[in-house]
Amino acid sequence: KQRQVALHYQQNMANQRWSLFRQDIRDLFELTIKKLDAYFVVAALFCGYSTILYITPARPSGKEHTPEWIITFYINCVVSCLMFAVLSLWMSMYGSLTAHSMMTRLLTQSVRIPVATAEQVQAARVHMEEFERLNPKGWGRLPFMNQAMGAFRGSRGGENTAASVGGSVPPAPAGGGSVSWASD
Repeated sequence: KQRQVALHYQQNMANQRWSLFRQDIRDLFELTIKKLDAYFVVAALFCGYSTILYITPARPSGKEHTPEWIITFYINCVVSCLMFAVLSLWMSMYGSLTAHSMMTRLLTQSVRIPVATAEQVQAARVHMEEFERLNPKGWGRLPFMNQAMGAFRGSRGGENTAASVGGSVPPAPAGGGSVSWASD
């Protein structure tokens, strides 16, 4: 029973450990995704303003005549600005989609919560043969009694101290052996 509980505890600890790994990956990718989504909003605004600058006339409303070469430079700058805005829109959207797909790929392929194999489940089972192999004297024993009795005797120097406080304790067996009910 204790072996089975220990194996279940180990499996739960492994599940919690891998859940923490998965949460770390989600946190790291969400950081990138949020940043790229913010870039997408800024790039969309930049693209809108560049389009407005391209559509509005570049000539002043007065009677002055603007030279053609200045208008050519202006249009050239506005079009290149619009192209960079569209490029940044595309890259931020593509980067966000790539981060989402890579996060999904890592979580489904690389950082999976461990599932117990058939051999591990078989090893965790309790078999009746284990109980039947025990000596009948050991069926009623308390778990870890050998270690507790040994520690008690070692700390008291092997002397019987319970009798000195008014209790009656049978003497320890001769030869330093253990009590028969605590032997297995």
